[in-house]
Amino acid sequence: MKIYIREEHRDLVERALNDASQVATSVVAYPEARSAFARKKREGTLRSEDYDGAVHALDLAWEDFYEMRVSYEIAQTAGNIAERFALRGLDAVHLTTAMRIHSRAGDTRFLAFDQRLVDAARQVMPIYEIH
Repeated sequence: MKIYIREEHRDLVERALNDASQVATSVVAYPEARSAFARKKREGTLRSEDYDGAVHALDLAWEDFYEMRVSYEIAQTAGNIAERFALRGLDAVHLTTAMRIHSRAGDTRFLAFDQRLVDAARQVMPIYEIH
């Protein structure tokens, strides 16, 4: 979401995306982003035209993302990860997806800004270090 609307750490996300040869995400990232855009619009912190632009940019970028579906196996593993690290359910899905991609593709980095999620990720896979 940070790449589509002006938010703190946008420059770091841009740098991470520029450093990446491929961007991958869980399919649940799409409705999460759309929900966040809509919430900001409702709250008045995102103008209607900026909302429309963010949705359009997300839709265009999504075509280039490697999209990981959420299977029962991923959901089950995410449940274990959520329990182990006291994560929210969808955060655990994102981390589990990244772990799966890393196990298949090798050089995979995880980027997040929620400290609990970052701490969990550091224990199970490489992360994109923010400097």
